[in-house]
Amino acid sequence: MQTAESAQPPEILMTFRGRDYYVEDLPADYLERYEKIELTALKEKARLLASFALEKQLVAYAVEHDLTLTEAGEQLFGLDRVSEDEVSAYYDDNEEFIGKPYYEVRVEIERVLNKAMARKARLNYLQALMEAGDLAVLPEGNTTNVDLEKGS
Repeated sequence: MQTAESAQPPEILMTFRGRDYYVEDLPADYLERYEKIELTALKEKARLLASFALEKQLVAYAVEHDLTLTEAGEQLFGLDRVSEDEVSAYYDDNEEFIGKPYYEVRVEIERVLNKAMARKARLNYLQALMEAGDLAVLPEGNTTNVDLEKGS
């Protein structure tokens, strides 16, 4: 609950010909678009801050255990490289969409699968930090349920 002292005055969005305009002055179609932009910006801020938190954790872990950042990342996130069988299975499952021979795309498939695995490991680690109470990402004061995965 906000007190009179802590209550923030409404944010002026624009001034046009001497009149201040606030969120509540926006017509419904503009309000909907404005809120969508605000939510997108909030998600981007949360992702940026989560990335910063991971970097801080990685550096601290590396220093604490006298490791390189790569070694620290491998230990923290438990990353393994995808196997040749996984690359081959992905190709077999998607061959009709890929439209190129395996030997031309094997390296790219491996890169994509490794990147996806690393992203999932980072998200799982972030979730564990949040569940343990070690991390709260709070741009604009509240991101309780902001999904930290890009494109969400």
